[in-house]
Amino acid sequence: MPPRFTKFQGFGNDYIVFEAEHLTSVGDLGGFARRICNRHYGAGSDGIAVVQLSADTEADFDVRIFNPDGSEASMSGNGTRCAAAYLSFHSLWTNDLLRLRTRNGIKRYHLLERSGGSFLFRSELGQPKFDSASIPMQTSEPLSRVTDYPLVVDEREVRV
Repeated sequence: MPPRFTKFQGFGNDYIVFEAEHLTSVGDLGGFARRICNRHYGAGSDGIAVVQLSADTEADFDVRIFNPDGSEASMSGNGTRCAAAYLSFHSLWTNDLLRLRTRNGIKRYHLLERSGGSFLFRSELGQPKFDSASIPMQTSEPLSRVTDYPLVVDEREVRV
């Protein structure tokens, strides 16, 4: 029997959320993510989030985020927001404050409003990082801030 999941959308990104206990038979979560995220042959999504109760007293749940290419992300604001919605939707967490442990540390979500299957959270995700060492990219020399950076894509320059 295929694992049970729920698909959520947060600010235009869709994530499929699973409880870790439903994936115990899946040996390779990265390969699983590649298959299920495929928009032609799978359920299609921008990634998967896998949640489980945290053994750490600092967090309520642990969440692992996998990209469609199978790589594990250290953090995804929209992915963790979808995980928070999943936990609230399925009544696995009923308090207003939810602490999620990611590979990038603990993120806090405050439930502000719920209307049916829609949730409004205020999130504490930490400060964004703009230095080239924190962004998976190669530059000729380290940059303290990568903004308005000229990137060549298909022989065209795009400013990122």
